[in-house]
Amino acid sequence: MKSHLFQFLALISPALGITVTPGGTDYAAIKNAITAFALKDSRLVSSNSSLVAPTKRRAADPVSVWSTVGTFIDGPAGLATGVILTTGQAASAAPGVAADGSWGYGQDRMTLCPVAPSKEYSMFRLKISAPPGVNGLRVNYLFAEDGRMFQLDAAQVLLSGTTPVPESVVIAKRDPRMKPGVPGANLGLSYEITTGVFSFHIPLESGAQDLTFMVCDRGDSAGDSAVLLNIEGVSSW
Repeated sequence: MKSHLFQFLALISPALGITVTPGGTDYAAIKNAITAFALKDSRLVSSNSSLVAPTKRRAADPVSVWSTVGTFIDGPAGLATGVILTTGQAASAAPGVAADGSWGYGQDRMTLCPVAPSKEYSMFRLKISAPPGVNGLRVNYLFAEDGRMFQLDAAQVLLSGTTPVPESVVIAKRDPRMKPGVPGANLGLSYEITTGVFSFHIPLESGAQDLTFMVCDRGDSAGDSAVLLNIEGVSSW
């Protein structure tokens, strides 16, 4: 019910716009910032977080910058703050910025992507633990795609690095949440189309869970996509 309400509000009430802080040149700093913004609930504790993302274009850049990922504030209803992972540039999510689909990073071949193999992806992994009384996690989530609509771009969450959470898997070309979807402009985003904000739950096993968030393109796609997310603890659902 909550996810339907978020989508309804998005359709009738345009948002002012997201503010994105893209990653810089310091891996530890951006990893720590992303971890902090991912955990909306102060009861949740993270350990062993890591980040895999391209740091420059194929063309030589002066320095390596973690610009495909970042943190945000002023997001849409149900996802006001959190983390953004992209296959393009995180800063391109902001309204008034033309989403640049020309990024081609040529990363090492990766087969965990729902549209594998992928050579363009961003991944964030962390282990979350919680005190007694917190029995699960609610992930607030949005997938977005630029103007090259309905390609084989995808996102998902893995448990223990291997098992997909079914509700998290979005393949732009096939997912009914993208058709008709929610226009990015209605959410304060530059992206052409999105799933809208929705939520799903993940149980905590022995008070902990190992999660991997990813967004990826088929091959080294010319079209770019993004996933926005945050995580909170719940006692029941």
